[in-house]
Amino acid sequence: MRTLVAVSLLVMNIAAAQPPVVTGLGYRQPAPDVAPGQIVSLFVRSADPVPQPVMAAGYPLPIRLAGFEVVLYQSFALPLPVPLIAIYTVEECPAGATNQCQPLVAVTVQVPYELVPNVPGSRRPENFASLVVIKDGVPSAPQALSAVPDNAHIVNSCDTLLPPAAEQSPCQAAVTHSDGSFVTRENPARSGEVITVYLYGLGRTEERLQSGAASPSVAQPMTDVRATVVYGSDAGPVRPERTQTPLFSGLTPGVAGLYQVNIRVETPAAVPTCGPSIPSNAVVAVGRGHSFASAPLCVLP
Repeated sequence: MRTLVAVSLLVMNIAAAQPPVVTGLGYRQPAPDVAPGQIVSLFVRSADPVPQPVMAAGYPLPIRLAGFEVVLYQSFALPLPVPLIAIYTVEECPAGATNQCQPLVAVTVQVPYELVPNVPGSRRPENFASLVVIKDGVPSAPQALSAVPDNAHIVNSCDTLLPPAAEQSPCQAAVTHSDGSFVTRENPARSGEVITVYLYGLGRTEERLQSGAASPSVAQPMTDVRATVVYGSDAGPVRPERTQTPLFSGLTPGVAGLYQVNIRVETPAAVPTCGPSIPSNAVVAVGRGHSFASAPLCVLP
């Protein structure tokens, strides 16, 4: 009789366990493209709320955090655990909501460097990759990925990678002066100055890196990254040419999956000054083989 009761309770618990539902991945807007080593958030509906943000305590990054795990599946490789950075609630259930309401949780991860990208024009069979989120042992349906060699994204303070307390308003691209302060309208870059652009998603480097580990203290330069600054109040997104090489591009030491690109500003004298009617007077663009990203700037002659 006791055995029958125990089995019945086990069946009831399994039936009651609601699997997490992955609604997308990306930054502010969901997008399926990911590159090896990329930092990105999965957006998950979970029956269990996350009362307080949970952050990885250090490196190497853990593969289990706040009851969550993520696994990478690929066509021609064994499943891999995915390093986790942060777990926090993006959207709470409103007061008085029914039991059917599930909070939206951001699960920020580093896509393993072992992700095999699909290279356009290659004769290699396509890699069908996916991520599965597991909450307390209960897996989600697979979230399909578009595995690409690189997927450049300039870090922004409004990215959904860290809890809301870490965000700024208005959104601020991670482009800094040499002292680490942001390049802004009130603190513009000056002609001749070297600025640093921080990105995710530039893909693999020549270094053999362990997923979830901090980048080495001395980074090897990435020689195929290109960068440029285009000047003018009407400058829009631009793809940097292959001949436009930065002073340095590579992984940021001591951090997982973060890249930096150093580029010199050469402001023409005719560029209008930023002000209330001119929020930016330049655009910085960074790209690699298959992607590029850009961000507005304010510069002075």
